Order: sequence, then C-alpha cells, then structure tokens
Amino acid sequence: MAGIKITDLTALSAADSADYLCIVDVSDTTQSPEGTTKKIEVGNFGISGTWTPTLDGADGACSNPTLTKAQYSRVGNIVTCTIYGTVDLDFEGDTDGYFNFTYPLTPSSNNSIGACGIRDANGQVTTFIRENLINFASDSSSTFSGAIFTAIFQYEID
Repeated sequence: MAGIKITDLTALSAADSADYLCIVDVSDTTQSPEGTTKKIEVGNFGISGTWTPTLDGADGACSNPTLTKAQYSRVGNIVTCTIYGTVDLDFEGDTDGYFNFTYPLTPSSNNSIGACGIRDANGQVTTFIRENLINFASDSSSTFSGAIFTAIFQYEID
C-alpha cells in the first residue's frame, strides 16, 4: 500500500464489527518515537445505533407496552442500551407486572443489569430490569395510562 493515499482508497459504506481499522498506538514506540501502527477490530473500537426491540409478553399490572425509541452502544464486549416507551399500568388487581424486550446484539448470557424510571409516578411505582424483563411494582391501587418510561441497562456479548 506504499505510495497510495488514504483519500484514493475505495469508501466502505458500513463496517462490520470484525472489520479492522488502522490506528497508531502512541504508547508503543517500537516502530518509531511517534508510535506503532496497529489494527483494531471495529467491534472493539465502539459502535452505536438504534434498533427496534420487540416489547411483548405483558403480564400482571402491565399492558400495551409501546416503543418510542431505542438506542445502543457497544464498546468491547459491553453493550449499553436505552429503551424509551409507554406502558399502561393498573395496580388495582395486581401489585406487579412486566413485559419482555429483545436485545440489539446477542448476549453471552441473559443477565442484563439496569434500571427503569416512570415519569410522573411520584414514587408510587418501583421498577427494575431482570434478564430481558422490565418489571413494575406498586403497593398503591393507582393506574397509569400511557405511562412514559425509560429503561437503561447493560449486558455482555461474546
């Protein structure tokens, strides 16, 4: 590749996580005092985007989970996700409920760690994420139609 400018190379429209980028490691001065040229996989460099998770399996106090937006970022083998949406919650008959979601990238295990919040619930609803479930609970007999939620969680991939 000697004598070829980077600007003369063919452009790649989308990189696969297994593709390589060229990088200068300034902490390694074996090639020159300015650093050593190395390769790094795109997946280890960091990628981000949006995805459309399936929200289903609503049970108990939860019904009608609806997606507004979902984003993720990957650095190395850690994926950080945010799901925004709405859900109907009725705690008159049940004290808890949940729904399932799908991941943007295949997890190495089903052990998501994260939190979820409900807007305008005034502390009446507690939430948590366990595996691929968003859980809601309340000791009150309140109902929330179209409750706005934000779920943020992380998990590992291979």
